[in-house]
Amino acid sequence: KFESDGEMGPVSVDVENTLALVEAAFFYNIHKWELGSSSANGRSSKPNIELDAVAGLRYWYLDAKLKFGGNGPIGKGGNITGDQDWLDVLVGLRSFINFTDRFRMMLRTDFAGFGIASSSDLTWIGGVTIGYSIKNWLEPIVGYRALYLDYENGSGNNRFAMDVWIQNPFVGINFRF
Repeated sequence: KFESDGEMGPVSVDVENTLALVEAAFFYNIHKWELGSSSANGRSSKPNIELDAVAGLRYWYLDAKLKFGGNGPIGKGGNITGDQDWLDVLVGLRSFINFTDRFRMMLRTDFAGFGIASSSDLTWIGGVTIGYSIKNWLEPIVGYRALYLDYENGSGNNRFAMDVWIQNPFVGINFRF
């Protein structure tokens, strides 16, 4: 959710955008490079690198609201709202660098959209996470992600266009089952 407000003379403006992404993807292990020997329990005790291919779909939903008001001679206010949603096909790569049997880093990038039907013209996402497995099924993570989106739909007064970069650090928890 992105929000901003401000005043310029007698005019006040509030802008609120809500963006939601939902992904469904398949991962195919291309190769695993062992950089050491395995421990007695079968888990790798030495570093290894895994490379996966990624293919799937990403659903986008954007809701935008613009509220404005005025004082003095303007004395008017109003609201403009709208929403957009679309579906992108995505392809990419994911790599795990397993430093130990508990500590690892993940790198992921994908490209999506490609102007197919009503999808975005181009979307790119790249990110890195570092995690430490407390249990086989529980892994706290920290990371950084960058997203580029180029989407356009409609024409004239009904034209909607979005060409943005979004970058952010994040913390989270992976649950494996």
